[in-house]
Amino acid sequence: MTFRGSFDHLLKTTADLLRSAGAREESYAEFFLTMLCLKFAPKFNLIQDSFLEPPFDRNISQREHIANSINGLTEIHPGLSVVFEDGRGLKEIDDELLNRILFIWNHFFEQNDRGLNWSPATVDLCFEAITEILIRNTRLPHLISTPVEIVYLMRSLIDIEGKHSIYDPYCRSGQFLNSAIDSLGEGANGAGEARDNLSLKISKARNFLLAHDNISIEFRSPDEIQQRSENFDIILTNPPFGVFANQRKADLRHFSAKFKTNRLEVSYLTHVLDHLSESGQAGIIVPDGLLTNAAIVQELRKEIVERNMLDAVVHLPARIFYETGVSCSILLLNRKRAFENVLLIDLSSDGVKERDRHVLPDAIVRTAVSSVKEFRKSRGASKGEQHSICVSPSEFASNDYSFRFARYQPQLLQLDNTSISSEKLWKECIEIEAKLISIRNEYKSII
Repeated sequence: MTFRGSFDHLLKTTADLLRSAGAREESYAEFFLTMLCLKFAPKFNLIQDSFLEPPFDRNISQREHIANSINGLTEIHPGLSVVFEDGRGLKEIDDELLNRILFIWNHFFEQNDRGLNWSPATVDLCFEAITEILIRNTRLPHLISTPVEIVYLMRSLIDIEGKHSIYDPYCRSGQFLNSAIDSLGEGANGAGEARDNLSLKISKARNFLLAHDNISIEFRSPDEIQQRSENFDIILTNPPFGVFANQRKADLRHFSAKFKTNRLEVSYLTHVLDHLSESGQAGIIVPDGLLTNAAIVQELRKEIVERNMLDAVVHLPARIFYETGVSCSILLLNRKRAFENVLLIDLSSDGVKERDRHVLPDAIVRTAVSSVKEFRKSRGASKGEQHSICVSPSEFASNDYSFRFARYQPQLLQLDNTSISSEKLWKECIEIEAKLISIRNEYKSII
């Protein structure tokens, strides 16, 4: 069994034991994160020794030993106090069950320590597994993680050279911030806003285990989109869809003030546009309805095009997320573009069914990244391949500023399972008719 398969089994077994003991669903995450932080910390030289080893002092229990370990770790890294919450998750189970679970975890690490590279990639894999097990085994609200291949895709679509700051206004588990921070220049910093307590815990734990002390994550109410004093070189985010909120902070900047709405996906988009630095780039996931809706959303799309801030639109497969079937796309924004054409990429049919969602294969992700890089290199002259189209501002204007790929796709006629454009078909008909006339004339000359 692979490491991921073994770790999934470990988490599922632990969740079943916690459920049998009547523990709160919130305590599952607290327990998982506590185990990871106490066990992984020494592997990344964040502490000297593993806090999960049995206590040397036989006069204290394993529970007391872990409590002392938590206190010791939070003294070294105060930001972890929100993750452990004084070991509240451990207090809900009795000593016998706690010792049984600890035995299972220690056995797992003993089996997997040999020959395993405890790298940041391993940490990311563990957090992905934790997120999936929580989604499948709990009813925790707001628990929507961005799939790892989408995080990689969005991170790779951003030209990161010369950038020094990154921001995620709807930080779910710290994925975007941690994926990019090491690639930024010297003195780089990251800022995030977690919108629920669980997201805050997961993000803080991820920051700790990846030793990213230059990332600051704050707690904010989901509908509190507050203007910040600084702008950012990179903004990557996956905000909520279809949520209404009446609360908006005053003293708004241009886009947020001009396009006021109670739909959060629009409010987060204007917030992102307002907080890009002069050479800033952004990737934001939006529902496909935002690409075609009329009224204020159409006016917003128009201004984005007229200000030449749209680099590309990448359409994603349906059910790309674990818990929603909403079709969505990635908007790539850029404050400093050298050309006006925009690249539309359609990956909506490229998802592969895996468990309870669709996954984008690595080859498809690499092709999309290559297409965007080639498009930029050609300064917008690239016409794209089968799944991409180059659109000019005038074409947007003629189509209600729709960002939808299908709006600009050449009309295809299906003949004998072969797709052919109507223009090409018309030319071929003319050529065939000319040949028929030539054959008739030749026949007449013979008889």
